[in-house]
Amino acid sequence: MPLITFKDGRSIQSEHVVMFQEHTHATQFLLSNGTTISGEPWSEPEEAFFPIIPAAAGHSAIFSRLGSDGKMYYTKRAVVGWKVCKSGNYPMFAGSIEDDTGYEATIDTTGTVTDSDGNQWPDYEAWRAEYEADLTALNEAA
Repeated sequence: MPLITFKDGRSIQSEHVVMFQEHTHATQFLLSNGTTISGEPWSEPEEAFFPIIPAAAGHSAIFSRLGSDGKMYYTKRAVVGWKVCKSGNYPMFAGSIEDDTGYEATIDTTGTVTDSDGNQWPDYEAWRAEYEADLTALNEAA
């Protein structure tokens, strides 16, 4: 089970949480040993209770950023698991949880690229070409 990490640096194992209650500026967690811990978690507490399944080797996600030179730069990160939520399955990455959002698309083991709307491209280069064409069109329209 995932950790619940607080903004003050503390963490608790979600499997030890019996119940939690959200307040205005903090969330109170009752642990299985009777201890109560309060704090401000980095993410929504209920996210820690969604099941996570391992990802098959070869899945990755594409992150993009605009450089100071006006060019787009891309980074691929390996997907190590999938968080199964009511609204869909979301990739999980090794490293900081703060970096887990903002990906543009995922690449499956066959090389097919899929964005969050379900659109697919046969490979990374085809996706990138359309992504950059869309950005150019948006910039010209602005």
